[in-house]
Amino acid sequence: SGTVSSQSGILGIAAGGSSNNGFWDSTGGLLVLQGDFTFDGTTTLTGTSLQQYANGQFTVNGPFTCSSGLDLSGLADFSVQPSQVASFSGALWLSPYGTDIPTITGGGTVDANGGMQILGGVIDGTTVNLGAASTASHTGTGALTLTNTGIFNNAGTYQASGDGSITQTATPGNLFQNSGTFTR
Repeated sequence: SGTVSSQSGILGIAAGGSSNNGFWDSTGGLLVLQGDFTFDGTTTLTGTSLQQYANGQFTVNGPFTCSSGLDLSGLADFSVQPSQVASFSGALWLSPYGTDIPTITGGGTVDANGGMQILGGVIDGTTVNLGAASTASHTGTGALTLTNTGIFNNAGTYQASGDGSITQTATPGNLFQNSGTFTR
């Protein structure tokens, strides 16, 4: 519990850790998390700067809200456990690094109400909801892959402006549902 605050420069935490009812703030600075992190209880990420999570397992076991934006890059696994919801009012980025591809997994729900920037990634057994007033920009050549009943619900605007694809694995139940606008 308590507050972690990056007010200027870069605050990097590279050894992983756990947080119970934590408040993470990146007002004026950049917060970079690396390694395995577990978030129990209510977790809040806020601030004016994008927060970055790379190379590890990021496990959400309780209510999770993020207003600052979160960049999942490299081998980042963002695991929202069943019956849990991770809510974003800031942008959610999926950013591969070389051959390392970020994954949203765990069986829970991700509400991306602050939009998404997709350069490539995997939705594995989890539901991602793009809000009605939100935009997902899928740029570059990386694929968005749905697997193990991965679901992407587009109620906003999905802009596929690069040569990346939306693919699925052979597992049944993968869906890209569009009730919004899809443009290419």
